Amino acid sequence: MMLEGALAGLKYYLVPDFKRLADPNMWIDAAGQVLFSLGVAFGGLMTLSSYNRFQNNCLRDALTIFCADTLTSFLSGCAIFAVLGFLSHESGEPIHDVVQAGSGLAFVAFPEAILRMPIPTFWSILFFFMLATLGADSVVAVLETVVIALAEKFPAIMPHRTSLLWGCCIVLFLLGLPMCTGAGLYWFTLLNDYGASWTVLVIALLENIAIVFVYGINRLCNDIEMMVRSDDFDWQRSRLICSFSIFFMLGSIFQLGPTPWMRMSVYWKFCWLVSIPSLITGSMVFYWASYRRTLTEPSFPLWAEVVGWLIALIPVSMVPGTLIYRVIRRNQNMSVLECVKNLCQPADDWGPLFD
Repeated sequence: MMLEGALAGLKYYLVPDFKRLADPNMWIDAAGQVLFSLGVAFGGLMTLSSYNRFQNNCLRDALTIFCADTLTSFLSGCAIFAVLGFLSHESGEPIHDVVQAGSGLAFVAFPEAILRMPIPTFWSILFFFMLATLGADSVVAVLETVVIALAEKFPAIMPHRTSLLWGCCIVLFLLGLPMCTGAGLYWFTLLNDYGASWTVLVIALLENIAIVFVYGINRLCNDIEMMVRSDDFDWQRSRLICSFSIFFMLGSIFQLGPTPWMRMSVYWKFCWLVSIPSLITGSMVFYWASYRRTLTEPSFPLWAEVVGWLIALIPVSMVPGTLIYRVIRRNQNMSVLECVKNLCQPADDWGPLFD
């Protein structure tokens, strides 16, 4: 932040331009950033939380992740735009012409700025070491999600979990090799623009529908209330943490119900029933309404765009594909409607697995 032009970059970062709120792409980018930054709809949060004790303070964990992610993102933004302000000062170009998204920011703009800083070798080592550690800790959660999903679906391979982990690493390594070829940037752009865009929004919406509307929001609240009925759950400390968040300060207005959880459930229910599905659906509609073919130089041919859409449809197709498979494998004494209704009910042995 002591670099020449850094303050101009911070001003560009911190001073809002409210006219941009009318641009649907801003809302799409914001929704995508929240999902990516918090890891929502990628499976990692559910996988890692499955290692918690049954009576775990879920409210404290949710607030801790939210606050840590927000502060980290804000700090990262300050560092990035301070450097971009310096680069704008050095090049004489306005900041909006210097700003590049995605790989352009990490591998073009930032390295170019580092080369112009004092002791560039030192800063380069720190910067690329940061990128390596950032990628490594993300991959840990992704690998754990894949391994646990396979191990729970096929319990026979659970004793061979280490071998399964090595196998997943090798397969994913081989799938990533095309990124290192001359066409690697194009493959990266396809995966980034299609495989990690609206598909995450669809998965998040389906998760919300499955839990809130299929499993039932009252069942969910009862489950959470059962989990927090424990001497280990310090509600006084949790409410102190809540006071630091304006969202939960607003939520505390709805003081209804006999238990601490139910006093806050009106706010949560409003989020789960109204705001979350509405925001996600709106973002997806904006995305599809404003869809344009991927802009690169040279531009992608039509067949590459088709490959991109196929990449995007692979994760989404797993949901209807699994439903169709379960309906086909149903008991023949059941009708299709009865089978679907049965699939929407908790299993007979569903219940808590206490510590």
